[in-house]
Amino acid sequence: MTDEPPPPIVIADPALLALPPLADGEVVRDSGDRACVKPEAPCPVMFGAMHKLLGHKDVRGRGSHVPAVTHCDPFVLCDAIRLPKGARPPFCAHPHSGVGVMTLLFQCAGGMRPWDNLNGPEAAPLLPGGVYHVDTGAGCVHDEPMDPLAASLPTMRANFDGGAPAPAASPGAHAWLMQLWYNAMAMDGASDAPLRPPSTRVRDPADVAVVAQDDGLRARVLAGAYRDAADGLRAAHPLVVLHVEVAKAGTLGPLPAGHNGFLWVLDGRLGAGDVELEFGAEGLCLLPPGGTALRLRNLGDAPAQALVALGAPHRRPYAKYVGYGGGFVHRDAAGVEAAMAEYERDPRHYGRAAAGATRAVDTSHLDLVGGFQDNGGPMLERPDGVVARFKNRGSSTEA
Repeated sequence: MTDEPPPPIVIADPALLALPPLADGEVVRDSGDRACVKPEAPCPVMFGAMHKLLGHKDVRGRGSHVPAVTHCDPFVLCDAIRLPKGARPPFCAHPHSGVGVMTLLFQCAGGMRPWDNLNGPEAAPLLPGGVYHVDTGAGCVHDEPMDPLAASLPTMRANFDGGAPAPAASPGAHAWLMQLWYNAMAMDGASDAPLRPPSTRVRDPADVAVVAQDDGLRARVLAGAYRDAADGLRAAHPLVVLHVEVAKAGTLGPLPAGHNGFLWVLDGRLGAGDVELEFGAEGLCLLPPGGTALRLRNLGDAPAQALVALGAPHRRPYAKYVGYGGGFVHRDAAGVEAAMAEYERDPRHYGRAAAGATRAVDTSHLDLVGGFQDNGGPMLERPDGVVARFKNRGSSTEA
């Protein structure tokens, strides 16, 4: 514990947080091929089994930071994780507000049973090929524990033929998942607009549309509308998120020309536009606005898989504050500091009043302990009396 004052607020260069506003008379090219741009510096940043694809440090200078890709406006953070069979993700219950959080599960044994402090466990588990989406709005606490029996269950994968998960090609394969955060603040940027009440949803793999194209490319539509597949997620922000399988060569499109985003190779080797990509350190490329067609070609012997994430850019900066295993996004630093203070006053009930939650939710499986961030000390500027970090009861591992 330290008695030193908190670190000063750091206002980042807006260019590190969002695309710049369009200049007078500037228009986005609304036809032709989408440019594919590899980061200029090594990317992603690796933390053990976790690939940090993009993200900027918070207003106190902490948290995930990827110098080569600080944002893909509206996306503010993305982690891609491969875990050994039976391992649990490196987090416990944690708070959010102001962001949309998508957990994309591509392959695992068993599944996840998402939980939040508004409604308790989700009615259905998150299975391989499904999506867990949280519009965190005015705030909530949530968790995504793995099936406790995972180590003894068969490994399954997302099914590009549609329907239930299919057996994985290798029974000993890792669990593949991604966490994708996007700035879910209102697009009009009104500083006095109240945040939406939080909401959560689990999409069953059988409800995820598969678009099988004439050129052999197949796309699972995780969010947004694509070709003849309607938007099954209905996020509050305009998104198109696709899980793509490329056996030979094909073209994604039409895609929204004004959207910004990225492509990440989940498995194999892939050509995107004029660049070559491979899972790992060479697996990411950026997809800036302009053009409606994305040319893809398989460079390996087996079909390649990729995630394509596109969203309407805000073109204005935001503020992020991380702590207690989660993170808050707002229009300015005062907003995220207020969210942090509100959470610390009553962690177990954070966001329930804004959501009008009346259902009693059991949180007895969670203990509250001291601690804020792992980097720089257990508490940093938090006083000794602040006990707001969750850990699973009986576990020695904090969130």
